[in-house]
Amino acid sequence: MSVKILFAHEKIKSLDGAIAHLNDCGVWPFFDERSILFIQNFSSMLLKYPGINKYPDLVALAYWFRRSNLYKLNQSYHISNDFIRLGRGISLHIAPSNVDTIFVYSFFLSLLAGNSSFIRVSQNESPELNIIIKIFQDIYNSDESETAGRFVICTYPHENEATQLLSNNCELRLIWGGDETVQTITNIPLKPTALELKFPNRSSFSAIKLEAIEVMNDEDLAKLCARFYSDIQLFGQQACSSPLALYFVGPSSKKHHAERFWALFNKAAKSHNISSSEVMNRFVSAANLAITSQIKKSRSSFDSSNVVILDGQFSSKSSFREEHAGNGLLVQYYIDELFNLTECIETKDQTLSIFGFNHEEVESFLYSLTNRGIDRVVPIGQALDFGHIWDGVDLLDVMSRKIDISKI
Repeated sequence: MSVKILFAHEKIKSLDGAIAHLNDCGVWPFFDERSILFIQNFSSMLLKYPGINKYPDLVALAYWFRRSNLYKLNQSYHISNDFIRLGRGISLHIAPSNVDTIFVYSFFLSLLAGNSSFIRVSQNESPELNIIIKIFQDIYNSDESETAGRFVICTYPHENEATQLLSNNCELRLIWGGDETVQTITNIPLKPTALELKFPNRSSFSAIKLEAIEVMNDEDLAKLCARFYSDIQLFGQQACSSPLALYFVGPSSKKHHAERFWALFNKAAKSHNISSSEVMNRFVSAANLAITSQIKKSRSSFDSSNVVILDGQFSSKSSFREEHAGNGLLVQYYIDELFNLTECIETKDQTLSIFGFNHEEVESFLYSLTNRGIDRVVPIGQALDFGHIWDGVDLLDVMSRKIDISKI
C-alpha cells in the first residue's frame, strides 16, 4: 500500500498506527465544546491567511464555520431527555478530486457529531489543499493536539487494499465522487454495524422568471447576472450543484427579456478565461449535444474568453447532463411555467437555483415532482453554498447516534 500521510498526530507513522490511534480517541458528545473551539480557531486563521481572497471557496468555507453559524446549527437540533447524542466512532471520508474543500465540510460535521475521522484526498495537489493542511498543522503545533489528533489526512492511488483496511475499521463511510468511484468503493464491505453515505454524480440547473427580469433596472439585473456567473465560474461547473442549464420561464411574448439578461451577463463574465484543452472539451461536448438533438445552435463562439450559450431543444434521445463539459458552457431553454419543468427532472438532479419565484410557487412545483430528483432549491448566487442537509440527507443527524433513555 502506497499511502502518503499528509496530516496526523506525530505518533502516527503507518495506516495501522492511524487506525489504532483513532480508535483510542473514542467518541465525543454532539457539538462538544472542544470541537467547536477547534473549528472556530481554523475559521479565524483561514480568514487571516495571506492572500485568502484569491480563493473564494476557502473564504466561503471559513464563513460557513464561524461560531455564530455553529451556534445556530446546534440550536436547530432538538434537545430531549429521551435520548442523548454521541458520535459513532471512526468516520472514513473519500473526497472527490474536483472540489478541494468538500472534505473539510464533511470532516467538520463529523467532528461536531462526535466522531474521529480518516480522510482520503485526491493525489492532485492544489493551493487550497496546501493552505488547509498548513493551518491544521499550525493548530497542532500550537499545542492543540487533543482535537487536532482526532483526524488523519492521507492520499493514495485508487487501490482497494487501503480502502478495505479502513472500511473494516470505520463505523461511518462517506463517498464523494463520480458514479464509477462510488460503485467501486461501495463493493468493498463494511463492518455490519457501519453506515454508508454515497454522494455520486449529480446535475443542477437554474430557472428565472421572465416577468421578474422585465421589471428590473439595469443595475439590479447586472447584480443578478454577476451572481449567476459566480455559480458557474467557481469549480469550472464541475461541482454537483453547479448549474449546467438555464430555464427562462414565461410566455413567449416575454422572451425578448432574456436577450437583455445575456447582454448584461456577458459583461459580468468578461474576465472568463479557460485553457485550450477546456475549449476543445466544450466544443466536443456541444458537438455531441447537437448530434443527439439536444441543441439547435450556439449563440457565441468557442473562444477561451467566452461563456458559451447553447439554444437547447427538448429531446428524448439523450440528456445534456451526460455530455456537458462545464468550464463555461450553458444550455438555455424556454418553458411557459415552472410546473412544465417537472417533465424534465431526472433522478440525478440535485440543485435548482432560482430567481423571481415566490415560496408558494416553489412548493407547488416540488409537490408535483414524480421522482427523487431535486434536493435543494436556492436563490441564484447560492448554488455552491454548502448545507448540513445535502442530497436530501441530514448529515449531522446521520453522523451521530441517538442513545434511547426514554424508559429511565
